[in-house]
Amino acid sequence: MQQHHLIGAYLPDGTPLAFQADKNMFEVWNAKTDELIHRWEIKFDYVSDPTLSQDGRLLAIGAVGDSNDQIQLWDMVTGERLQVMEWISIPVDTLAFNPDGTLLASGAYAVSPLLWDVSTGTRLHDLFDIGIDNHVWDIEFSPDGTLLAVTTHGSVALINVKNLPHELPTYINENVAVSEVFSISFSPDGNLLATIVSFHGAAWSYLVEVWDVSTRTLLKEWDFEKPLHEVAFSPDGCLLAATDQESGSLKLWRVE
Repeated sequence: MQQHHLIGAYLPDGTPLAFQADKNMFEVWNAKTDELIHRWEIKFDYVSDPTLSQDGRLLAIGAVGDSNDQIQLWDMVTGERLQVMEWISIPVDTLAFNPDGTLLASGAYAVSPLLWDVSTGTRLHDLFDIGIDNHVWDIEFSPDGTLLAVTTHGSVALINVKNLPHELPTYINENVAVSEVFSISFSPDGNLLATIVSFHGAAWSYLVEVWDVSTRTLLKEWDFEKPLHEVAFSPDGCLLAATDQESGSLKLWRVE
């Protein structure tokens, strides 16, 4: 049995994927059958945040080197490298495709988030121009592709993609001084947004929150004493899951 770095990505038919990266090499495996799907020469030190498009045809990766970084787009059917987007010498922390795979959003802790044209590899928008700062842990499109959610310090910016760059974002969870938003997830119908928030008071504490997207109001929250990682809704939107960062165990909450 091969040893892989399992990211937890799935193709539309349910096939689980495992990614393995070594210096100058990146591999995609079928995690169920242990079959190698693709082996690509990337000529970089390591890979960050492998991200599949919704239809499973495209894979975006952050290629991290000593002096410069890239975002690379690969065709999961043919194995061809389609685009190379030049980045700066800071690893990409988060990538997200819009639902139809025509746009790619990228973010990093010390770089303002960018929006890219997938077909040409060109940069369309620097979201710093509409007031989004360079403190991004997570980024995600709504299920219908109209909104882009971006974590920024202690809040989440909601951006109307079609109105860029003429419309300023709106915000939820504006508590910049004492909190940090680490992970976000839209519900399948796009009506709710879940967040993982850390608060720094006498000691660190953590909250899982659920927000109404249309009204920007808080609907539910749950306290947790240990660091949490990667929040996500179940396919029917009834359950919310997050990973305990220390133990790796999965925590579940009922949303309805």
